[in-house]
Parts: sequence; C-alpha cells; structure tokens
Amino acid sequence: MSVALRDCSRGANQQQQYDDGYRNPVSDHCRQSAVSSSIDRTRATLTIATAPPR
Repeated sequence: MSVALRDCSRGANQQQQYDDGYRNPVSDHCRQSAVSSSIDRTRATLTIATAPPR
C-alpha cells in the first residue's frame, strides 16, 4: 500500500513536466484509483445505511 502511495505522490510531483500536452499515466492512475476507492467507500456506507436491521 505504501508503495502505491509513494508512486502517486511521485506522479503528482512529475505533473508539471507533463502539463505541456503530455498525459502523465502515473497521476492518471492515481487519480483513478483514488476516485474508485472513494466510490467504494461511499457504496459501503450506503450498503450499511440501507441494510435491514437485524
């Protein structure tokens, strides 16, 4: 997990070099994984909130 986070921070630091028309696949991947993890977190919260009480 820490390796992925380190890659994400390194990709964010490299973003300036890619702003002139190039896409940075590292930061794109990090942004995508951050979005999907937040979606997963939201979905888990909704699942817990809408679960029928036992």
